[in-house]
Amino acid sequence: MPVMNHPSRTFGRRRILQLGASSFVYASPLIATARAFPTKHIRLISPYPAGGAVDQVSRALSDSLAAELRQPVVAEALPGAGGSIGTQVVAKSDADGHTWLMATPSHIATPYLQPTPYDPVRDFKAAAVVGSGRAVAVVPATSSARTMADLIRLAKARPGELNYLNAGNGSVAHMSTELFKLHAKISMQAVLYKGLPPGVQDLAAGRLDFGFVSLQVALPLITAGRLRAIAISTPVRQPDLPEVMTLDEQGFATSYIPGWFMVCVPAATPRLVIDRINAAVNKSVAAADVRKNLATAFVTPALRQTPEQCQSLLLRDHQRIGVIIKEAKIKAS
Repeated sequence: MPVMNHPSRTFGRRRILQLGASSFVYASPLIATARAFPTKHIRLISPYPAGGAVDQVSRALSDSLAAELRQPVVAEALPGAGGSIGTQVVAKSDADGHTWLMATPSHIATPYLQPTPYDPVRDFKAAAVVGSGRAVAVVPATSSARTMADLIRLAKARPGELNYLNAGNGSVAHMSTELFKLHAKISMQAVLYKGLPPGVQDLAAGRLDFGFVSLQVALPLITAGRLRAIAISTPVRQPDLPEVMTLDEQGFATSYIPGWFMVCVPAATPRLVIDRINAAVNKSVAAADVRKNLATAFVTPALRQTPEQCQSLLLRDHQRIGVIIKEAKIKAS
């Protein structure tokens, strides 16, 4: 007995094939565009002032990236509103991979402290990690503390009396000190400064008791004998301060927010484009001239990471920073 095709079933199969074909037609130009990336110059935006650490890292990469991608890579500083202005430019840009954000942990801290026109996780995808800034835990040279354990003993002997340098609410140094306090179960008072230089001078003069400070800023004062480094944030000891133990060696590896530099793009950027950006950044970071430039900025180059690993880092620190800000009751400066 012959098998008859039911008209409705035949129509259904035909409709599915038509929908599949139309989806392919619409998707093909997007795939072709992604595969052709990049087709014009790339904007690498630092949402902080020109000459600062984020801008330095962007410029350290730009020439190597341009050679790798065969398109100009223009490092732009667009500061303002705690980084929100430059970040919003990237969030609102076309998701074609031609506008990048050089993000730091402040990218995910700022929206916890003040309203922003973007969500740091929902509106962005992490493409690549460039490296991490080198920071030192420092005390005045006159302090009796020579290790993090010594500092804890001092703080517990004088609860609430010690104070620490805060160069900006929500900064890596501020959040790291609050995280250290939570883990060590100690009380220290934050003293807020408008920028790092005046705070570091007061720390060296003994008017403050402690601070996490970038190695670039602290090293001259350490060398001059005005500050003492009691820990360093890097995974291994540094040639500049070989006698200074790392936080990890002292049991405080999780008591610091790494000051990473991460390339992020709009969330709707095609995966093919993100993979291309990831490969280009990883290759550039491995280049000798870029590593030299990063070292000049006191930045430790990152190990090669996939986009998934980068996104995991972004999500992990977003959660950690949210907990710190809530528990420490941190407010906007």
